[in-house]
Amino acid sequence: MVNSQSQSTQGQTYDLIIVGAGVIGAWTAYKAGKNGLKTLLVDAQKLGAGASGGLLGALMPHMPERWDGKKQFQFEALEDLPREIAQLENETGQDCGYNQCGRLAPIMNETKRGQMQGHGANVDEFWHGRYQWQIVDQPFEKDWPNADKATCGLVYDTLSARINPRGLLNALKAAIAHDDKITLLEGVALESYDAFKKQAILSNHEKVLFSHIVLSAGVQTFDFIAPELKVVTQALGKPIKGQAAMLAADIDPNWPIVFDNGVYVISHGSGKVAVGSTSELEFADPFTTDEKIDDAILRARQLCPLIKDAPVIEKWAGLRPRAAGRDPLIDIMPEHRNVIVSTSGFKITFGVAHKMADVAIEHILGDLKTVVPDSFKIAAHLAKARRAEKQDNLS
Repeated sequence: MVNSQSQSTQGQTYDLIIVGAGVIGAWTAYKAGKNGLKTLLVDAQKLGAGASGGLLGALMPHMPERWDGKKQFQFEALEDLPREIAQLENETGQDCGYNQCGRLAPIMNETKRGQMQGHGANVDEFWHGRYQWQIVDQPFEKDWPNADKATCGLVYDTLSARINPRGLLNALKAAIAHDDKITLLEGVALESYDAFKKQAILSNHEKVLFSHIVLSAGVQTFDFIAPELKVVTQALGKPIKGQAAMLAADIDPNWPIVFDNGVYVISHGSGKVAVGSTSELEFADPFTTDEKIDDAILRARQLCPLIKDAPVIEKWAGLRPRAAGRDPLIDIMPEHRNVIVSTSGFKITFGVAHKMADVAIEHILGDLKTVVPDSFKIAAHLAKARRAEKQDNLS
């Protein structure tokens, strides 16, 4: 790999340019190299500098009910992720912090308990009986979570997992660094591209040529594609601010994630526990932590008293892309089959990014094998965006 500004790309031709080196872009570059594609990966900051560089790392499946293509796609991705991570760790010697530790979620009332019990049959069907879905009446361990949260029981599933976001990104960067098919330019943004001429202008004023381009620049991707789709950017997708924190607490790394009413508590091992996160539609400063994460920390301490005195060692804030339909957006542009959009995912991105990368590479190779839900495609997102525009005009 050629990194940063050590080599000029002026006038060079690439099989693939990837714009944005978050977790989706990094997985896509990694898999492009595996397929022998000469690849240029550019990021306006550095690999993992955006929303992907957070702290939480929760990998949780959707509820096993009202099964649809999105849930199937995510299930297949979560099932395949351990193999993908093992291969990446073997190649790089880097620890991604993956652990299929499961999840505990308090049940709010007896009516909800009955509903949760009813999902057992769904798990047998949709999860193929390979994972547990149980109603338990006691915390996993004392105060994990607070027994007061278990008065109506807890749902325990064994499909949920956690990963160290920065550990995964470091491993992907290390793998990319050993692949001479891939050039990584950090601190270089995409200024513009012309799909017909197959050329891109970078912020370092260099012009590069490409066969295909993947737009995986998070929130900025909506800015790139909205004009061509003739829709207002904010209707197509919006940034959602998230805040999280890391606490110093020596909790068994094999203990399950605890999740309750939007609050996560995740033991990452090495004396660290991640808590969060917020989902803020309105915010003054996207990258500054404030009282909202302090409130989430307080709620996490109440949820899991074992961390009630754990000191905070880091707070983090960043922006996540949420497309109009909240689903991932992975598709080719309508008028340009050499332009692939791969972004969003919102809360499930880390669990599906490797599979989104597969879809992008299959589009490039002209052999789409992965079943992509209609709700992930541009047409579905565009329809929702236009409905949102119409509603705004009526308002």
